[in-house]
Amino acid sequence: MSIQFYLAEDNPDHAELIEDMLDDSRLDYQLTHYNNGLALINGLPAQPNSSDIILLDIKMPKLNGLDTLKRIRQIPAYQNTTILIITTSSIRSDINTANFAGANGFISKPLTFDDLNPYLNEP
Repeated sequence: MSIQFYLAEDNPDHAELIEDMLDDSRLDYQLTHYNNGLALINGLPAQPNSSDIILLDIKMPKLNGLDTLKRIRQIPAYQNTTILIITTSSIRSDINTANFAGANGFISKPLTFDDLNPYLNEP
């Protein structure tokens, strides 16, 4: 069973770097990429797997990462899903808001496997 990553990232270059990092990690994974948080919410399955990980860019059009996080945490099936905020920002208020809204972590871009590894719940 592979790890399913759901990525909301509006910058195609950043999305490609994340996919390259996952390829290099040799994880057994699937990646589903959405251009914004609203598309991700609409694309999530009704029931996540325990190993699923959601990666949210903080600054996106239509629905930013923090608002996406808040909406996902309102879905009962996603209460225990690992959700990580990824960003080029290190603004303390964003980190605090993300933690308060239920993020499992806040990772600065560029994302590395070492940043991601503590959150992996490999099946």
